[in-house]
Amino acid sequence: MEDATFIYLFFPAGVQRIIATGSTSYVGIIDQDTVLKYPHEQHDQRGLKVEAAILGVLGSHPRIIKLKGWDKEGLRLEYARQAAEAVAYAHTKDVLHCDIRLGNLLLDKSFDIKLCDFQGIYRTVRGVRIVERGYSSQTFF
Repeated sequence: MEDATFIYLFFPAGVQRIIATGSTSYVGIIDQDTVLKYPHEQHDQRGLKVEAAILGVLGSHPRIIKLKGWDKEGLRLEYARQAAEAVAYAHTKDVLHCDIRLGNLLLDKSFDIKLCDFQGIYRTVRGVRIVERGYSSQTFF
């Protein structure tokens, strides 16, 4: 397995727990209003630099996540609390959504977020998969 890349979980200072991961970065809770987006590989911040530049161009807008700061650890971002609460709740029930994206976050009449399209994985307490639909490999519009 010479070509294998191993990603080791780590927690920068202040990160209480990881709430999400993507193809190149983790998102960890700092406090009730802030998350830290940081790279899987500690010294590879190329993707974060691009995101910080784009957020800088966009500036302040009520519907765009706020960049609160950028340091050697990663990007400090405003916490998208409602979406994160929905995912955290699903995880307490041993449900993995597996397709969290804008199209699966709906708004109710009070403009509160509702997570939908549960076709992921459900596991027992012992980790046995009870329901597993598969994955979404492509999105068609």
